[in-house]
Amino acid sequence: MACSGITVFDAINGDNTHTSTVFRAEVIPHNLAVDIPQWALIKAASPDVPHSLENLERELQSYLLPGVASAACYRKLYETIRDPTDGSEKYVTMEWFDTTLAAVKYQPNMRIYALIKTFLRAALESRVVLEKQNHVNTDFKPANILLAGLGCAEITAKVGDLGLVFPAGQRYNAQPYAMRAPEVFVGQPCTEPSQVWAVAAMLLCWIKAGVMGQWDSPHWLIDDAWCMAKIKRLFPDWKIPTPDEFERKSSKF
Repeated sequence: MACSGITVFDAINGDNTHTSTVFRAEVIPHNLAVDIPQWALIKAASPDVPHSLENLERELQSYLLPGVASAACYRKLYETIRDPTDGSEKYVTMEWFDTTLAAVKYQPNMRIYALIKTFLRAALESRVVLEKQNHVNTDFKPANILLAGLGCAEITAKVGDLGLVFPAGQRYNAQPYAMRAPEVFVGQPCTEPSQVWAVAAMLLCWIKAGVMGQWDSPHWLIDDAWCMAKIKRLFPDWKIPTPDEFERKSSKF
């Protein structure tokens, strides 16, 4: 990409849960440039969104973890560009994908089963790469599973948006509601097993929207309890600590 120029085209809205400003750009190859993609994604921190710059910087740091940038399960990071006027704003160019899992409707057929196999492999492989570095991705969700080649013989699936990757055991109250692991709901930090739960929950929520998470909650003040009740409905043997038990456990830390 360093041997190419770019022409910015469209702003990408996504699922309205991301904190960055994202654009699709056409790549203009320079002389002698080889293996240059037609499109690229440009990501920048949104000045009006809290933590946007922090998340973008964290994503760049995640790509510096051993094995991440070279892993086939992650979106490729091309380069970082500073604003040519004063260098104050940072732009990141990354691999472009046609769509995400969130934009694909589940249907019980062989084509969808092949898609499930492909994106589960990418998600689980990405988990292994991070676990080797004692890190966890706290933002698994359908909108962060990137897809290309739908309708073709070979589908490509990769994990995108690493802005919420943290050292294992250091992030509390993490993960999207629908993908949040039971132990995280009751005050424990997000660890390696929490990632496994998130990947499985992501598949379940994609197949049947609303089966997990705060969707259809009557009031945001009870979103946590609503989500926990849904997990309890699916897994009746899950023992939820009482307030007294939770307080005693918390006082030990």
